[in-house]
Parts: sequence; C-alpha cells; structure tokens
Amino acid sequence: MSHSRWHRGVAVTDPSVAASAEADLAEVAIVCADTRAPVPGASVWWWPKPAVLDGDASFESLLRQSAAEDQAQAARQVAADQNGRVWVPGVAQGIFVAAASAGLWGYASFDADRREPATVLLAPDADVRVQVVDRTGAPVVRATVALRERRLTTTIDHLTARTKEDGIAVLRHAGWFVRAAPDRQGLVVALRGLLDPPLERRLDPDALPDDVVRLVVGPTGSCEVAVEDASGQPVGGPIDARLRFADGNAPGALAGRAQCAETLVSRTGATVVFEHVALGHALAVTVTREGSDACLEARGLGPSRPGERVRLCVRAGVESAILRGRLLDAQGTPAGDRAVRARLEAVGGDQSFEGSWSLRTASDGRFCVDSAPLPEAANGIVLAVCGLSAHGAELAIARRPLPRELPVGSYDLGDFTLIDTPVAVAGIVVDGEGNRIAGATVTPSIPAPTTEAGQRTPWLKCWLPPARSDRSGRFEIRGETASDAISLLAQKQGLVGDPVVVPAAARGVRLVLSAAGSIEGTVLLAPSLLGALVLVHAAKDSSTPISGARPSASPAVVGRDGSFSLGGLQTGTYSIRVVYAANATEIARVESVPARAGSTTRDPRLDPLDLRRTHHLIGLQLVDQLGQPVAHGRAFTRPSGEDDAKWVFCTEEKGWLQLISDGRPVDVAISAPGFLRTEIEGVTSSRRVTLRRAVRLRLELAGGLLIPEPALRLGAELRPLRPSRSPGSGDCTAAYFDASGVLTCETSLTGDLRLEIFVTGRDPRLPARVYLQMNPTAVIAPADHAGEQVFPIELDPARLAAAARSFREAASSTER
Repeated sequence: MSHSRWHRGVAVTDPSVAASAEADLAEVAIVCADTRAPVPGASVWWWPKPAVLDGDASFESLLRQSAAEDQAQAARQVAADQNGRVWVPGVAQGIFVAAASAGLWGYASFDADRREPATVLLAPDADVRVQVVDRTGAPVVRATVALRERRLTTTIDHLTARTKEDGIAVLRHAGWFVRAAPDRQGLVVALRGLLDPPLERRLDPDALPDDVVRLVVGPTGSCEVAVEDASGQPVGGPIDARLRFADGNAPGALAGRAQCAETLVSRTGATVVFEHVALGHALAVTVTREGSDACLEARGLGPSRPGERVRLCVRAGVESAILRGRLLDAQGTPAGDRAVRARLEAVGGDQSFEGSWSLRTASDGRFCVDSAPLPEAANGIVLAVCGLSAHGAELAIARRPLPRELPVGSYDLGDFTLIDTPVAVAGIVVDGEGNRIAGATVTPSIPAPTTEAGQRTPWLKCWLPPARSDRSGRFEIRGETASDAISLLAQKQGLVGDPVVVPAAARGVRLVLSAAGSIEGTVLLAPSLLGALVLVHAAKDSSTPISGARPSASPAVVGRDGSFSLGGLQTGTYSIRVVYAANATEIARVESVPARAGSTTRDPRLDPLDLRRTHHLIGLQLVDQLGQPVAHGRAFTRPSGEDDAKWVFCTEEKGWLQLISDGRPVDVAISAPGFLRTEIEGVTSSRRVTLRRAVRLRLELAGGLLIPEPALRLGAELRPLRPSRSPGSGDCTAAYFDASGVLTCETSLTGDLRLEIFVTGRDPRLPARVYLQMNPTAVIAPADHAGEQVFPIELDPARLAAAARSFREAASSTER
C-alpha cells in the first residue's frame, strides 16, 4: 500500500515528499499559453534538478533528445486542483515541471530562489515522425534528425532524435517547440550532417504533418576528429567540435556552402565522428576543450567515395602545458564522472596564479587541464583538484606538486586522492520570533586580509559557495578559507537579514531574518530596445551603515511593459542603475532611493523613468561584396569625436551587430574572419556594411635562402607600423615559410606593415622564437585588392645563421 497524504487538495504519494511538504511548499500554476486560463485537473510531473546539473542526464537535455518519457518513472506525479494549481516541495537545487491535458503539453524549469511565480504554459502538442532512407529506399539506421531553426548563417537544433531499424525517428513534443520558437517560419526538419546542400524539409507551423516526413540521403562518408598532444597521445576531457566546409570561403563560392557546419560534443574527448559528410569537399574543424581556453583547428580533405571515413587531428598543448591526472576518492576508487574544480596554488598560499578550471572527470577518474608554461623560478606550485557538492561547495580536495620546470608539453601528475575539507561555518536561520526557517540561502564572503601596513591582499583559498538551510533551519558550509573571519548574509524570498561576521570554523551561528523591502517602477524604452535584455540593479548607498559585507539585490529584468521589481532589500537607501545587459552599458542611474522593511517603494523618479528619447539600438548588417551575410563579426564603438572615451564591445543578434547609442553619433571598428578591418565614423542609424576580403600575401625568399636544419622553421610576423586607434586592430599576422622558401597567408591589415622574421622549432616543447636583427626595419605595404600580392624578401645569410645558432643554444640550455 502506498503512503499517501493530501495537502491543500493535492495527493502527495512519495513519503519523502510528504515529510517535506509541511515545511516548504512552492505553488505552481498550470495555464493555457494563449489565454493564461487555468487548466483544472492537468496531470503534472516534477523532477528535482540533478545535484550538480549534468548536461547529458537532466530532464531538459533528455527532452531535447526526444527521450523525456524515459524520465517518467523517476518523476513525482500530482494533479492540478480546480484552479490549475499544484504544490511541490522547495527542492534545494530547483525543479523541472511538465504538465499535460487533452492535447496540451508544456514544461518549465524553476530555480529554488525564484522570485517570479512559478507557471507552466500549456500549448497544443504533436510529435513529428521523420524517416531517413538512401536512394534505394533502404532505411538509414541511427541517423540523427533535428527540429532546426535557421537564423541567417547559424542554426539552432531545438529537438533531436535517432532513427530506428525502420529508419524512422520521432521528434517528441515538436508541436510545443514549434509554437515556442521565436521564428516559427524558419523551422525545418533536417538530417544532421555536413551536406551540400543541407537535407531538410520546411515545416508549416500551423499544420504539422500527420504523415511521416521522408528524407532521402545520397552517398556520403564520415569524418573522425581526434585531439592529440604534441607526442601524438590522445587528450581526454570533454570537447566541442565544429566541422565545416573549407572550400566555400573563396570569392564567388556558393553562399549555402560557406554556411554549412555541424557541431558535436564528446564527454570523453578522445574522438568524435561526424556521420553523413558530403563527398568531395575540403574540411575544417574547430575544437574547444574543457579545461582549456585554446581554440584548436585542423584542415584536410573530406571523404571522396561512399562510406569512406577520413581523420582530422588537432594538436593540443602547442603553446601550453597539459596537466594530466587521475582522481581517486578516500578509499582509492577512481572518482569517475564527477564535477570538480581545479586551480594552481603556491605552497603556503602566499602567491596566486592565473589558472582555474571547472570540469568533469572521465569514467575512470582521469582529467586534464591546460596551464600557461611556468618559469623555473616558480617553485612549490601545486595543482589542487576539488570535489564539489550540489551547489559547488568544495567537499574534498586533493593536491599534487608540479614539476620544478614546466615548459610547453604534456605532464602526467599521477593519482590525486581526495581528502574531506573542514567545516568553514555552521548554524541556523530563524525569524524574529525564533522560528526556524527552511530554504534560506546563506551566502558567505571573506574579507581580504591586511598586511602590517594596512594594505589588503587577496587570499588564494577564499571562495566559499552559498548554502541553503534544511527543514530544521540548519546550514553548513564546507571549504578551506585561509582566513580567521567569515561574513554571512542570509536571504529568502520576502525576508532578509543583516550581514554577520563570525570566526572561521564557528558552529552554532544564529542568523535572523526579518521582512524585506522592495522597489518597483517602470522603465520606458525605445522600440529597438524592447526585445533586448535590460536589467535594473540596486546597490546599497555607501552612506548607509552596515556590518560586514555590503549586500546587493539580485537584478530585475525590465518587462516588455517596462515594469520591474527589486525585492529582498534591507532598510536603507539604494543606487538604482539601468543596464543594457549585452555589454553591461549603464544607460541610466537614480541615486538615494529608499527601501523600508515590509513595504514597497515607488519613487516618482522611477515611475516612470523615460529613456525612449535617450537610448536606442543601431543595427549593422555585415555582408560581403556579393551581398552574402558575414558571420562571426565583432565590433567596438565609442562616441564620435571623443578620443579619450572608452571603446564598448558590441553584440551580435541574428547576423546584425547591435550598437547601443545615447543619441550621439558613434565611431565603429569592425572585424570578421577573412575580411579587412573596417572603421566607420559618425554612425547614427542602422545600415548595411559591406566588408572587403582579406588581403592574400605571398612572401618569397630571394636567392633561394633556406634554413638548413629540418628541425627549425622560419616564420614572419606582420604588424601595423602605426598602431590603430581602435581596439583589436593591433593584432599581428604570423605564418611560416615552406620548404621552397615561400610563405602564403591572409591578413586583415593593409598599409605599411613592419615585417619581423624569426626562427623557431618544430617541436613545441622547445623555446619560443628568436628574431633576426634587421637593419633597417623591413616594411611592406599590401594594397587593398583581392588578388594575391607577391613580395620578395631579402635576408642577410649571416644574420639568419646567427638567429639559428641562438635558437639551438637556447634549446640546449632548456634540455639541460
């Protein structure tokens, strides 16, 4: 017999749910998406979010893989009451909620600390069935199909599914995703693959097909992408690989071909395989790795005959030190598939380094991270690897020393054994009457210690994650502090407390919450900003006396009607900032706005705050000389005529660069891969910007001059002779001469360029470059045209030999 108990008219069938229901229930409203009318009696399923959110196993991830029904047995099921409401426990890490009723379906994700009412919108739902066959009509098994949205040069896959033995894949809940998509007219069902042209069928969002959608694929091959270090050993760790055609970037190429790309993610990192790759194309792959900031690339020929598999290998660690290890728990068992945080530390904690990584171990506990090479003088450095709790707390930590010298290369540091971290602070959260409060968030912070001279210095090990109080109001925060004091701030929706400073490792800390205040208002925005993310921030005025750390409220989002609400505020006065979130540009500020406990402030300066005539967005559409859209554009902007003004980064939205303007003309600096840099002055309105192709250069060594040693390479750097006034324009172009003494490259730079010649090694573990002494300075001046430009380069053989000799001596010293 199941143990059921009714709470507010809702049957709670799980004993653990019943135990927590009385403590902290959250209300969820089930409503129709179009009318917002309640849906009485709707079937509702809910799941706690994973303790550490696993991108491959969460309900939302499985839903997008058309496998949400696989989670049904793990769900807690309830029924909505006559008002379309259900109550679920306040799970610490948040919940996923799905609901259905008479052809309607919907889902939503809620955090534990949400401030808005929890609502699930139900919309008409339907599945879409897709069959993939070859040209003989035979089914193609285990092919991946997608519900895809095209946005100019990018694609977004809302749903995916794999075909079964009959070649049919079912895109479950496609109807709901179609109705929720921002651009319903741009939706297609497509076969995942790098195909030319893409294999897809457009959907009518108002009449989804009842019959099977049939996709016929022609002969294809596949491409395996591997990540290896300089010695040819595979490099583990999750990777993100993007494969594209490399023969579609020349002028006059078909636009669709240049836009084709597919992305795969691997949890192990050894290899990924792209199936269904069109025949007869050159390919390029870009790989990013967890634990590394480097963007790795490789190019090669794609498959040329049906069924052929080609292999592209990217080299990791060419300019970094790859640190490998295996993580074990206290019993010596491999800690596989575990979320960890890694960082570099100095013994004694008196020195900090750039280097901190969040990652997951492989199934056998192995991991790797990329570090900048460290000098010989940096002795006593360790790599610390921390096992994390549900909310990022460092529950256990392991350390291993690094080699005394750490040049470029790959290093196996051996086994890391986790040891439990100590309790940093523990206590209870209560209200003013002493009643214990469940579900409160306790945020710790550590004041930076001071030197004898009174100067503040950062601690290396000082970050502690927030914690939530349990059903009895208790909380515990674990981690290493390297400090003798901790500041704690407790909050819950509608309640707030003063910061309290306590000794490190204190037990029995008592945090008291009282009613919070709020500030509400309306921000009127120009039409161009209505679809943008605009936030309102509140920071307590510095004149308001408080103890410990100075708290600030969570930012509020400005709604389409302009309304905002800042809650959880202590009594005091606040500085209110309105921010364009895309690049953190402040567009308005109002000082000294009061907040009072248990009440809502509507300051006339914020009700409304009219910004319609002061700020708006300017859109720049980037196209090439054939009028085709240019992807991956970057831009910086600043007010015209103000040379000392700060350059602000611009964002991209659906192929348009978005510039925030306060009404004054702005100067814009634009760059894009494969194109010349472009600067425009006095921009006041949206427009189309035509970019010119990058310059193609060919440098030829005069007199057949070559480096005799095959282990060495000769390269060149091109730098602007006169630095540009815009950011990002001082980058150099670097490339290498081949065996015949010829260097070919593309550059986004024109005008007078300084040419610097260097010698380096083919082995990345050898020292960096040695530059030739060139007197006078060599300068070339590429012209602005698309044809290849040839420049003969004359070098002094004696200076070349001297540079090669210097490099060999440096290499010998390093090896010793």
